Amino acid sequence: GKIVKFPDFENLSENCNESAEYISMYPNVLLGVHRDHAFAIILIPEAPEQTTESVHFYTYKDIDRALQKKNRDQWKDIFKEDIFVV
Repeated sequence: GKIVKFPDFENLSENCNESAEYISMYPNVLLGVHRDHAFAIILIPEAPEQTTESVHFYTYKDIDRALQKKNRDQWKDIFKEDIFVV
């Protein structure tokens, strides 16, 4: 079938075709910037062994909700793999 994807942000360099940026801002902000979407994670310490992650996704333009959900669900699986780091 046809591959459906997010529209890219405008005026990106060629470097953005092959890579993404992941930025950690001390003490509790994580950013992910891709050519077609970005996310911010706010880490909220609740107790010595408990942290809540508040995740926010951003796209360049409004897109189909089903595609947004698919992207969110894919990232959720990846974030679960990394939870031990948080």
